[in-house]
Amino acid sequence: MTASELIAQAGKGKALPGKNELIRHYQGKRLTPSQAIKAYCYDCSGYYDGGAGDCGVPTCPLYPYAPYSNVKAPKELLADKSKAKSRTGVKKRNIDRLNALLPGVEGY
Repeated sequence: MTASELIAQAGKGKALPGKNELIRHYQGKRLTPSQAIKAYCYDCSGYYDGGAGDCGVPTCPLYPYAPYSNVKAPKELLADKSKAKSRTGVKKRNIDRLNALLPGVEGY
């Protein structure tokens, strides 16, 4: 299917979140991550032909970010917690290395 055919097909869908984003994607334009998620959901749900609502696919990794999902993404992502732990560990290792290289020097 060509890009113009895809654009025409998406253009027939309901005017709901993701429609314009999907058309922009087919036009080769850049999307933000949020726009890309909306476009994917719009496409995956068949252009919301059955009506806008929760898609009911909780196994989808984008489900918490979907426009009509009943489950919302957590405010603090687990990845952020892991990064904070990682930084603390790196900082401690660096301090231990400096203390080993410069014995008797405090304050690092």
